Amino acid sequence: MYTKNAEPNICLINCNIKAHRDINMLVSPQGFNTMHISDKEFGQKNFAVTPVAFLIDVVAKTKMVASAMLDKVVDSIQKKFGFLVPVIAMVSESCGHKQVLFDRGALDYVSYPLIPAELLHRLNCLKHLLTFRQDAGLNNLGNKKARLASEAVEILRARLSENITLAELSTTLSTNRNTLAEAFKTHMNTSIFNWLREQRMLKGAQLLAETSLSVVQVAERVGYTDGNNFSTAFKKQFNMSPLNYRKARQCSATALYGKNNINRLSL
Repeated sequence: MYTKNAEPNICLINCNIKAHRDINMLVSPQGFNTMHISDKEFGQKNFAVTPVAFLIDVVAKTKMVASAMLDKVVDSIQKKFGFLVPVIAMVSESCGHKQVLFDRGALDYVSYPLIPAELLHRLNCLKHLLTFRQDAGLNNLGNKKARLASEAVEILRARLSENITLAELSTTLSTNRNTLAEAFKTHMNTSIFNWLREQRMLKGAQLLAETSLSVVQVAERVGYTDGNNFSTAFKKQFNMSPLNYRKARQCSATALYGKNNINRLSL
């Protein structure tokens, strides 16, 4: 059973040696530890601690193979724990079947080669989600605040490109600003607009890596009306400009897969 005092775990499924090493190097300083098993071993594995998340490597898998792997893992998680521990799919940047992964039970995905800020942000959010999901029975007030934070996240994720205000969000959720801000801070461990800024930067990074949109177009997709403001915020988050980030990601993908294999991985 996962508790606030237990050391959080990330269970890696079918990860190659390099991916395992890269992930471990990123998450260990943040207080996470990793374990690795294959999807075939998963059914026989006994867990003393409920993992924060399962991260399954489907980087070089076809849509059919990735779907079958996720079906098997998600079904086993439900049987083992009685509820669905979050599953993250690790995919290539050029993966063309991400929606299928969501349909098969993946809560989210991370791109490989890894974006450190993306991976750590996903895991920290999931750690808090799991803690409060298991603490939800403590009192009705806690349940209400947890639901309020969860509903706010869903709305904000769906409206990243919009300039939504705290007052508007509060009205949509039939609450007041102070209650919403407090609930979000408690359950997400950050303020609403810090979380929103991070999500916009992560989405911007994804669009830069996976599309040919201009920086201005990317900025508009993530809620910035001024491309310069987006570039300034992006450089603060990733320590490089959007264009340099795009070049670096393209180079790393080519080095990892080879120019001729990048398109094949999205089939």
